[in-house]
Parts: sequence; structure tokens; C-alpha cells
Amino acid sequence: MTSTEKSGWQGKEISISGKSFTIEKSTEFKNKTKSEKLILAEELTPLTGIGFLRNDLMSEELQEDVANHVVESQRLTVVRNNEKRPVAFIASEVANIDGQTVYHLGGIIIDPSLQGSGLAKTMLIDELLETKADILILRTQSKKMLGLASKLSTLDADLTLHFAKIIYPENLDGYINRGVYRNGHSLY
Repeated sequence: MTSTEKSGWQGKEISISGKSFTIEKSTEFKNKTKSEKLILAEELTPLTGIGFLRNDLMSEELQEDVANHVVESQRLTVVRNNEKRPVAFIASEVANIDGQTVYHLGGIIIDPSLQGSGLAKTMLIDELLETKADILILRTQSKKMLGLASKLSTLDADLTLHFAKIIYPENLDGYINRGVYRNGHSLY
């Protein structure tokens, strides 16, 4: 594993399933220009479309959704293959809430060809260790995401109820957000 830093991006080489990848990470992504953020959001849109099994990988709705997750992120991690094409990314934030370091996973996308390879777990472990997070927060309807989270943390109903009121207060029914996804249905 090698590590470099260039223009506010940390770079690291990793190997997953015998293939080499580059992890590019900006821990201060919020400080990038809006133009830089929008360029990255556009570059990550097709990967997101593939991840969500969309036919139109650049639909306006998909572009807006990716931009909403990426442009507003405090942190961004992008994994690229040997052709420099994005194959995974994490958009996240870290905050201190009630004296605890909270890692808020705003979005994670893994190319379907790499799902099950351990890449998502590797990326998320790296993030949690780097940020020294006490708590992992995410909102999902995906059983795969719930499975990933349960490999890295203990699900706690009381903490969920407490932090849901702070992180996701809209449409809250206990610790469930109602009507978050389009027409109340999952995106995938």
C-alpha cells in the first residue's frame, strides 16, 4: 500500500481480489470549489446509475440526486481502477454530537462487479478508524447496507432513536423516516 497527497487529495493504492485500485480521499471536500464538486458529481453519476440498476445513467433526476449527496459532503472518497474510472465512492460527514464522534455515511456506491469483494467494508473501516468514530449513522432501505453496517457496528435501538431525531428529523416515525424515497419506494 502506497500513499501520496496531491492538491488536497490523499491517494493510496490497494489491492482487492488481486486487482489494484487507487483510493482518492478529500477529508476537506467541503472546501473545494462548487465547480470542482459538480465535475466530480457528474463523473460519479454513471457509477451511481449502474449501482441503482438504472437504464439512463445520466438522467436529470439521477444527476440531481448524486449532486445532492456529493456536492454537500464534508468528505469524499473515490476508488478508481487502473483506467482511472471510478468504481466506488463514499460521501460522508463527521460531527461531534453529545460528546461523541459521529460518522454520517451520506452515500456509498460500489460497482456491482465489486460487490461482495470486501471493498465497501475496507473503505468504511478505513474511514471509521481515520475519524475515530464512536457512532456510525446511515439511512437506507437496502438489506446489503444494513448487513455492511452490522459487520462494523452494533445496532442500538436507543441510540438510533436519539440520533435519528438530530440527523433525520423530517417525517420521523420512531427511527423510521416515512416518505423519504420517491413515492415512498426504494431507489433500487
